[in-house]
Amino acid sequence: MADTKTKPKSAFTTRPHLAAAVAAPVSSGMGLADLFEPALNDICHAEKKICKAMPKMIKAARNRTLKTALTNHRDETAGRSETVEKVFELFGKRA
Repeated sequence: MADTKTKPKSAFTTRPHLAAAVAAPVSSGMGLADLFEPALNDICHAEKKICKAMPKMIKAARNRTLKTALTNHRDETAGRSETVEKVFELFGKRA
């Protein structure tokens, strides 16, 4: 019987900018700053997607404890999203 499990993709296959920065020689001028903005952008995108999906999950939850946990998670995620956007502002970038 063949293995039907799919192997998780590495960060380098899902984020080519990471692979390019890691593979680039030091003399190319690529460094942590070149990784920071794309990685922060990935985080910002993920936080926004979570915030967008949360109301539907909260509405669908039947258990009060789950509803409360999802509501708290939504609030925390919104706070993180705002923090990431503030970091972009500090660097003069658009989220």
